[in-house]
Amino acid sequence: MVDLTEMVLEGLTESKIANGTVAIFCNESTGAIRPIGFEPKLSKDASETLVKLIPRDEYYHHQKIWVICKI
Repeated sequence: MVDLTEMVLEGLTESKIANGTVAIFCNESTGAIRPIGFEPKLSKDASETLVKLIPRDEYYHHQKIWVICKI
């Protein structure tokens, strides 16, 4: 999980846009963007659970096509 808040606020500040809507897009087949109250312990729990469900050292068929995004 990555807290995008500061990156988005920084981009908005640099753009000098006063009002409007922000669209955030993830161009990754296994990525997702979800609004959630960011809490470090929740992030740790979610990351540990995902590693159990989807181990990083496993081979996944979609890797033949897509490059894994690492943040």
